[in-house]
Amino acid sequence: GNGVDPDSDGVVNLIEYAFGLNHNSVSSTNFPFPGSMTIGGQRYSTITFARAFNATDITFVVDVSSNLTSWLSGSSYSGSNSVPVTANTTEVGRATNLLEFITVRDNIPMNVAPQRFMRVRVSWP
Repeated sequence: GNGVDPDSDGVVNLIEYAFGLNHNSVSSTNFPFPGSMTIGGQRYSTITFARAFNATDITFVVDVSSNLTSWLSGSSYSGSNSVPVTANTTEVGRATNLLEFITVRDNIPMNVAPQRFMRVRVSWP
């Protein structure tokens, strides 16, 4: 099931499936990771995550927040449908190998809002 963790690594099957991890062994790679980039002299927070090609039934949404309580939805990816640019986030890179790695940035520069958070929300119908 989606909510079980057969390998006892603290990551449930739904998340392992979405990020292209092996649900039968301890996972330590392919988790979303933070970063930053400079565009036009402005520094922006970024988040990069792996998306399994076979996870076409999974929806990924990048959210941003300034307080960890109220989240604003941003870029989203589901099957072949993508909304890479929103009022809150912008996709800035995509690379493929065995997985698709997507990098999304916050649309508010770090100097304007020094306390910002990003997350990747994963859901299955």
